[in-house]
Amino acid sequence: MPRASLLSRLLLALGALLLALTAGELVFRWFGPPILPTSGFILTPAGERVPSSEIYHYMVRRGNISDEGEGPRGHLQPNFEARMGYDQPMWSYYDKDGCITTKNNSLGFRDDEFLVRKPAGEFRVLALGDSFTYGMGVQAHDNWPTVLERMLQADRGGAVQVINAGMACGNGARSAAEYAPWLEREGMGFAPDMVVLGFCLNDISDGIPMLSYLPPAYQPTFFGVSRILDSLVMRARLRAARMEDRKSAIDALIDAEPKRWLQVQEGMQKLQQLCLAAKIPFVVAVFPMISQLDGQYPYGRIHEMVATFCLARGIHCVDLLPAFRGRADQSLWVHFTDQHPNDVGHQIMAEQIFALLRAQQLLPPKAR
Repeated sequence: MPRASLLSRLLLALGALLLALTAGELVFRWFGPPILPTSGFILTPAGERVPSSEIYHYMVRRGNISDEGEGPRGHLQPNFEARMGYDQPMWSYYDKDGCITTKNNSLGFRDDEFLVRKPAGEFRVLALGDSFTYGMGVQAHDNWPTVLERMLQADRGGAVQVINAGMACGNGARSAAEYAPWLEREGMGFAPDMVVLGFCLNDISDGIPMLSYLPPAYQPTFFGVSRILDSLVMRARLRAARMEDRKSAIDALIDAEPKRWLQVQEGMQKLQQLCLAAKIPFVVAVFPMISQLDGQYPYGRIHEMVATFCLARGIHCVDLLPAFRGRADQSLWVHFTDQHPNDVGHQIMAEQIFALLRAQQLLPPKAR
């Protein structure tokens, strides 16, 4: 074959390769996952777009939980409605704009409308907790209190109401220490037949992170000429970060706030006492952080602390970590930037709580 012909073929092949790489790069830049995805946002009723981290300031009811004269209620803004979303959403339950709807009822809960006075024959559960219970990043019908409500309805028949009091126990109330005053003053006014506390690990310290490892900072490879190459390098660095042992760092955060854990213990004792006085069950469900579930999960000490306390106090407790162990973290996140549990995570949470209630015979007889 003549040298000129061979050279032309090589140049043609090289040109085709470069064209394919360029096309692939353009397609990846347009449709591929972002290297540094943006955080979530809220679309307020006025059309304002604000960071999702500000949602509590928009939703919480102004005033203190000791306000007089209004009767039992939640402390989220009544009838508040907004859309919360993410750029490049991950799951099908988001709408075409990448949003979910978050809406509070007239009593200040993210729940359907229900009567303050419990109807005859209704089995009523009060679910206390923070954003994990509220259902940040999922549709209202997918949060664990609502899923549990459907499970109880299917199991026993008759009327069932699981009140979602996530984020609704007062301004800044994020742990048992803050939930107890609300339950005593207002929550018991709903005449619950059971109280379930959704225990999030950062209840014992604000410093406990939802993401246990430190995500690597973005550094472009070869001046960032290839988004595909940058993505592959970032994935490798992220995989290495996820394999690091972070237990000692988390333990140090726990030890930094010993008073907080004591306050939470006192809060759980108070919740238990209120339930004992009302002759109803009190249940603690310990939620894992969805981080390094398939690796060196570093939060085990907190799970042990809560389980040991509950066992000593005779509190019904279910640790949900075994049900999450071994799962891929991102398959349970609401978004790349938000490690709250998605609809699959909430389903697991509800299933484990329901299994405990049945196993420990805490449910009333089935309705006829």
